[in-house]
Amino acid sequence: TCIDKFPGSLPEDALLHLDAIAGNVFAKYDTPKAAQALWKPRFLRAAAWFVARERERRAGIQHSLTEVESAEWAVTEHFAVHGVADRIDILTNGGAAILDYKTGKPPAPKQIKAFLAPQLLLEAAMLEAGAFEPAGKRTAKELLYVWFSGGKTPGEIEPVDLALVDETVRRLRDFIRKLSDPAMPY
Repeated sequence: TCIDKFPGSLPEDALLHLDAIAGNVFAKYDTPKAAQALWKPRFLRAAAWFVARERERRAGIQHSLTEVESAEWAVTEHFAVHGVADRIDILTNGGAAILDYKTGKPPAPKQIKAFLAPQLLLEAAMLEAGAFEPAGKRTAKELLYVWFSGGKTPGEIEPVDLALVDETVRRLRDFIRKLSDPAMPY
């Protein structure tokens, strides 16, 4: 990825690098020219947006980890969670940011607040517990959905409220406890 290839500052021609990656992917999958004509302009709009946002973010990032697989995180004595974080940025302030990339619209804040989309909140708890070993035990300072569309709005970064992490873990543990009760119908 562009993140792995250029861990420091991005080169001036970063957009050209992303364009070359896209060209290789289109070729690998033998993407028809008609599909490329539709999708390549959208990709380039999203890529230009991403490069601009990435340049802004890099000042506060010590280094980034991509596709970070977790070790087992024991939520309870008999229940563990595993996961993969799209990206974890180790921040210069010692904390971390967890980013989840989306090509479809990310969950709405109302869905997240209603605990219908707990992914990033649980990843924050896993990070704090040290389950994402390459990142170490760290506190999440940012949880971000990064949405790419390439359309009229080429992309957006949508933050998730960190104050919901503890409540999400409590609710998960309560749910596990209820489902562990043999008298609980389901």
